[in-house]
Amino acid sequence: MTGVRSAGLPKAAVRALSRELGLVTAGKPAAACLSSRIADGDPVSPELLGRIEQAEEALHQAGFLVCRVRAHAAGSVARIEVPPEDLGRLLDRREEITGLVRAAGFVFATADLAGLRSGHGNDQQGRKPDRASLTEQDRSRGDHQLTAASSNAA
Repeated sequence: MTGVRSAGLPKAAVRALSRELGLVTAGKPAAACLSSRIADGDPVSPELLGRIEQAEEALHQAGFLVCRVRAHAAGSVARIEVPPEDLGRLLDRREEITGLVRAAGFVFATADLAGLRSGHGNDQQGRKPDRASLTEQDRSRGDHQLTAASSNAA
């Protein structure tokens, strides 16, 4: 629980106080905490949070201004979410995007075919991704290409 929430301050009150105090964050849009990008049950570490942040920043620099990178399988898999209208562009640039995500320390880069869905967090519909969900070919070669995966895939 955050300090603001534990103090019982609603978002509107926090924004009003921020404006009153002249804080630069007063008009900043809401953004989910980076720890919400880590699969339930996986450990949260400063190193993994930094890798997620680095991958998202690289995607922003590549022109994907609205995106999320979610970490799965103990931080080895990056699931990229972009708005549905950007999926084609993401897949067209799969080799470049894979390189950017791997440079952030991920082994695999996947694209969520459902697209970015704000407020869904790390929605896994009760399933935890595991190594068995990777294809045999992916496991044997340490796949370096972007793997298209849906968050609804079993």
